[in-house]
Amino acid sequence: MFVRTIARSAPLRQTGTRHRDVVIRALVAAGLAWTAVLSSAPARADLPVGIWLDHTKRGAIELYPCAENICGRVVWMKNPLKASGEPFRDRRNPDASKQNRTICGMNLIGGLQPDGRGNLLEGWIYDPERGQEFSAQIMRESDNTLVVTGYLMMPTFGKSFRWTKAPADIERCKPIVDAAQG
Repeated sequence: MFVRTIARSAPLRQTGTRHRDVVIRALVAAGLAWTAVLSSAPARADLPVGIWLDHTKRGAIELYPCAENICGRVVWMKNPLKASGEPFRDRRNPDASKQNRTICGMNLIGGLQPDGRGNLLEGWIYDPERGQEFSAQIMRESDNTLVVTGYLMMPTFGKSFRWTKAPADIERCKPIVDAAQG
């Protein structure tokens, strides 16, 4: 409204028109820049990145930025080794070339998109116990609790689990890299 009033009251000379156009473009650019700053700064600060204990309390997943999205990898396991001393591997993966990778260090989550309110939508989650990948979303319930939902068609028909913030001193497992893992 203010810009329109000024534009109407200015005489329509060639130099005045050019000046008015420059002023309007500058105001629009400043407004767009300010909107971008306001909408992106809180969203990044509010992302649930960090280490979270899963619903069983037998594993911890680190959520971290990857490109424009959020990904997650296993960083702690209560029991990372079988009774034989051999690490747990992704044996149920339908892709035979991935069946030798260790669970510790494996990416289980990817493509989650921040919604600007601390939630993560439209990604995927992999369940190594079943060897299946599902669509996923993560909703922030509180600063210390997330609701993680895996689903096939719609989140409404999926299965949800509560994850809690892991202790700061959690000891990370060390991924085992060997010839069998490639």
